[in-house]
Amino acid sequence: RGGSKGRAGKLDTARLLYIAMVFLRYEEAAAWRKTPYQIVKLFRYHKEYNQQKFKQETRKPGREQVEMDDIDIALGGF
Repeated sequence: RGGSKGRAGKLDTARLLYIAMVFLRYEEAAAWRKTPYQIVKLFRYHKEYNQQKFKQETRKPGREQVEMDDIDIALGGF
C-alpha cells in the first residue's frame, strides 16, 4: 500500500517475539506459546505501568514529522 513509511503500527512475528522476550521477559519457548492478542494486551499493561518509558514523541527526519510507535520510543529510536 502506497505512502506508508516506517514500521509504526506493524506487528510482524519478529516484533511480537521481541516484545514478548525483551519487554515482557518471557523465555523464547514461552513467548512462542502466546497468541499475538496476548502479547499485545500484556504489552499495553506494561506500558500503563511504565509510562515514563513510553512518552509520546515525534522525531523529525528532515521536514516531515514521523510519529514513533511505542517500541521505537522505548528503544530511543534505535
